[in-house]
Amino acid sequence: MRIISLLPSATDIIAELGLLDWVVGVSDDCNWPPEAAQKPLVARTRIDVSSLTSARIEELVSSSASDGHSLYAVDSKLIDTLKPDLLITQDLCAVCAVSSDDLSTACPVGAEVWSMNPSRFDDVVESVIALADRLGVPERGAALAGTMR
Repeated sequence: MRIISLLPSATDIIAELGLLDWVVGVSDDCNWPPEAAQKPLVARTRIDVSSLTSARIEELVSSSASDGHSLYAVDSKLIDTLKPDLLITQDLCAVCAVSSDDLSTACPVGAEVWSMNPSRFDDVVESVIALADRLGVPERGAALAGTMR
């Protein structure tokens, strides 16, 4: 399977499941484990926050949201070149990571967009199990979830 992970927690889970070799692309926020940061970057944050105050970050984020612009630049050509089977993202927060809306024009035909949206700790554990099931390694997911409980 060829996976693009646009959600750092999904990349973490995939690595813990022993499937990081299946990941063919990530966002710039997916930097753990170190091998993930070596994958092709298919999405980048538009705002470099490294030298900004929290007030300035809030101003830029608010301005972007009110203008209807995503905080993420998605490289649809690279995504198409990588030919993923599965793109993993989230829809809880458009500021936190690439959302499925950001992928609406970047998703190759035939690729599945799978959204993880946990809002409580139990949901996080369940998302580990669900992702492992989706990737065909339910026993690994159950074992990993067991270490979290």
